Amino acid sequence: MTPVVRITSIIERRMKPFETQPQPNPSSNEHLQSRDVNKNDLSKAIHDIHGGMSHADALKIVDRILDIIKQRLVRGEKVVISGFGCFRVVARKDRKGINPQTGDSIVIRGRKAVSFRPSKYLKSL
Repeated sequence: MTPVVRITSIIERRMKPFETQPQPNPSSNEHLQSRDVNKNDLSKAIHDIHGGMSHADALKIVDRILDIIKQRLVRGEKVVISGFGCFRVVARKDRKGINPQTGDSIVIRGRKAVSFRPSKYLKSL
């Protein structure tokens, strides 16, 4: 069984107990507020919740999720994660700028950029 299929089945089995549990108080997680969260932290959280899974498998799951998000954004698709937010690619227009060394006016070319819009639930935290 691949790690992605395995995590999907584990999530489905464990979904109901999490729905009935109260949400943790953000102020009680002081150790999380003092630093940034990285991929290793996410994989460790998955490993801690799903004890039968190795840390390497949890890291593969996080990598796969991020790869899927990147692939969809490259294709120009919108990525909506319910309860979290929406990622999408937006086109930035050309704009005027000033070279700080010479003071000359320059044109900064437009580009594509990733935009994130948080969900109402995430905004309320």
